[in-house]
Amino acid sequence: MVVGENLMYFANPEGYVLKKIRNERRLFFPDKAIYRFTLDQGSPLTFCANSGADYQPNRQYETDMGSIPLFLQWRIQKDRFLLSFLFHDSAWTHGGMWVRNKYSEEFRFVDMSRWQSNMLLSSMVRCEGATRRELGYIMAGVSIGAAWKGLHSEPFPKGRASE
Repeated sequence: MVVGENLMYFANPEGYVLKKIRNERRLFFPDKAIYRFTLDQGSPLTFCANSGADYQPNRQYETDMGSIPLFLQWRIQKDRFLLSFLFHDSAWTHGGMWVRNKYSEEFRFVDMSRWQSNMLLSSMVRCEGATRRELGYIMAGVSIGAAWKGLHSEPFPKGRASE
C-alpha cells in the first residue's frame, strides 16, 4: 500500500500486469514503448481517495505509462509516478473511471472530463510524494498535451469502457 497525504493511498499497487506490445514514434517524445495494461481481477489496483471514493482503472487498455515531453523529462522521473500515470491514461483513453463511493459496494463506470481526470492525477501524484515543483511540471505537461490535441475540458465520447 502506498500512502500519501490526507489518508489517500493506492491499495494493491501490484494489482496489474503490463506487457509491451509495440513502439511508436511521436513528435515531442523519443520512441515510446506502448504496453497493454491488464487489471488483476483478484486483487485489483485501486486508488482510495480521502473523500471515501475508490477508483479503479479500466480492465484493459493501452498505455505509454505517462507521456512526458522531452523538455520536461530532465525534471520528472517517469517511473516515480507510474501508478498515477496508469490511472490517468485509463481515464483519458476511456473517458472515465470505475468508481465506488463510500455508500456503495460495487464499482460503476463514471464519465469524466479531461479536466476532471487531470485533477484526479494531481491528487494521485501528491499521494505518490510529488513535490510542489514536480506537481507543477506534471500539470503543465498534461495541459500542454491537452492544448496540443485541442481537447481542453470537453467530455469524452460515451460508451468506450469495457466491462
